[in-house]
Amino acid sequence: MKLRGLVVAVSLLALVVAACSDSAEDGEAGGASDTQTGMPSMDMGESESFTFGRPGDPNEADRTIEITQLDAFAFEPSELEVRMGETVTFEVTNEGETPHEFVLGDEMKQQEHESVMQEMGGEMMLDEPNAISVEPGETKSLTWTFTEMGTLQYGCHISGHFARGMVGTIDVMA
Repeated sequence: MKLRGLVVAVSLLALVVAACSDSAEDGEAGGASDTQTGMPSMDMGESESFTFGRPGDPNEADRTIEITQLDAFAFEPSELEVRMGETVTFEVTNEGETPHEFVLGDEMKQQEHESVMQEMGGEMMLDEPNAISVEPGETKSLTWTFTEMGTLQYGCHISGHFARGMVGTIDVMA
């Protein structure tokens, strides 16, 4: 009888695991959550492809750009130029007293992230391949390889920061 109960329990566990993995594969925006914190994730794992580049290897970075986040809803610098094919490590320092984000993406990615953040009430997200959350006084890095020409943005979407102008631009040139 104990063996039968164990078989039933293992079968139920397998069904739960299968159901959870099916919903994660559906790719619904904002539908995934981190299993440790339960916080929503934008599901931008390594498998996602980006139209504006890809995560880069810090050991192969062509250069490092220092970015400062300020509580005045600003980034310094607010405008950058990079070359197509260049790998850049962004060293992002939060000099403010409130948390900030550094989200790299085209206008569509920024709007997607803004929508998810509004649904979450502006709470900090977990780090993603194209985004980091930076606590006050903290410095974090994000390395990116730029593969397409055009204009990108980096923004903070915590508590309406993006709407107040906490956004910078990156011109990707040939």
